[in-house]
Amino acid sequence: APRPVVRLRPVWVTKVDAMASVAPDQAQTTADALMFLAHEFVADDCPLQAVKCYEAICDKNNLTILPLPEANARLALAKLLLQYTDNVHRAKTHLETTQMLLRSVHGHEHAKCRTFSGLSKCYKLMGPDLRRQRADATQKGLDLSIVSGKKCPAAERGHWQQWQFHFLLEKAETKMSAGDFRLARKTLTEGAAAARAAGDARAGGAFAL
Repeated sequence: APRPVVRLRPVWVTKVDAMASVAPDQAQTTADALMFLAHEFVADDCPLQAVKCYEAICDKNNLTILPLPEANARLALAKLLLQYTDNVHRAKTHLETTQMLLRSVHGHEHAKCRTFSGLSKCYKLMGPDLRRQRADATQKGLDLSIVSGKKCPAAERGHWQQWQFHFLLEKAETKMSAGDFRLARKTLTEGAAAARAAGDARAGGAFAL
């Protein structure tokens, strides 16, 4: 059954828009509540209200929280901005901030891969002038997925292989868009070999296209 929150949305969003500074000892509790509400809005197919919640979490003038929760909020916010708005620049800014935040966080490679993937998408949408930045984000994501796949438990290896395939395809597309067909072909060959080694026929088909 639908969650009975519809009539509360206009009031809550107004409060989020005008949220006053939160005391440091209440900051994480407030962020957790906003994160929960954002998830509820997404589940109810109200992404723009969720954007308001995530933006409130990321507003350093009113809320100061630890790097990892802030990074997760910015990742979720950038995803919504790319999916439901045309504001690629804002999404890129949040992802670049996320990248800086995660440098001080040990582990959480999945969040880091999501950040590199999102940045690659932003740079692609913003045109050929940012081709070098896209290539850099893609290569960093590829390197991280390979290293993480080597050190993870065997049960998690398939997860990192999928990230590796994702970034290899992105890398090949980046090389093709730059007119470097030799390196594009080399990258596709590398991906096909990795897919065969993993026994992933679907990924192998993607690299054969």
